[in-house]
Amino acid sequence: MVALYYSSRLSVVGLISHSIAIICTIFRLVYRGWMRHFWWEDAWAAFALVADVVCLACIWLDRVISAWALTIAFTIVLWAARMSVIFSIISVANHSGSKIHKQITYLIAVSFACMWAALLAQKISICEFHSCHMGKPVALSLLITDIIADASLVAAPLYLLKDVGLSRSRKILVQSAFGASLLITAITITHSILLLKVHNTNTLIFAHVKVSILPSSHCFAKSDRN
Repeated sequence: MVALYYSSRLSVVGLISHSIAIICTIFRLVYRGWMRHFWWEDAWAAFALVADVVCLACIWLDRVISAWALTIAFTIVLWAARMSVIFSIISVANHSGSKIHKQITYLIAVSFACMWAALLAQKISICEFHSCHMGKPVALSLLITDIIADASLVAAPLYLLKDVGLSRSRKILVQSAFGASLLITAITITHSILLLKVHNTNTLIFAHVKVSILPSSHCFAKSDRN
């Protein structure tokens, strides 16, 4: 079961990682609203924020309830954050003047939506019939979809940067998103290996850290869009 193992270490790591992600996202949304630059990537960030709060609350909720809630909330946080990143890239592609740039970024967004829906369906089915015990099929699905998604988030912006001029500060902010994608891929591999071998506290800790990295690292990536 997803939420079977609890410890003080899990509570501390979960509290710290989710709190950082939540605070950064709130700061980003407030700043973007104040600057009147609120766009689709910010709406996706807000959606991820709501699910992240649920993830944090699940650390102390009843285990049966939290198993279902975490299964859904983990997936929502991760993919909503990715949608936020790709829509940030789409906003750059829209001003690139290149039709193929737009097509590539929109295609990536559609593929994200499809993988998101497929993973949710798989996890909900397992919770329904196997008490949310995520085994090898889920581990393999997570590994494959995460690598595809994170590789896309790294490759697409790099392709755009060859033709689209950005200020130094914006390049640094965009590159931080690239770094987050690489980092979350590394954590995904570790998490998938743990899922393939054994379910314990470390598995759940990696899951909490995994869904916290992308929202917190990308929270300032679009703060300077004019």
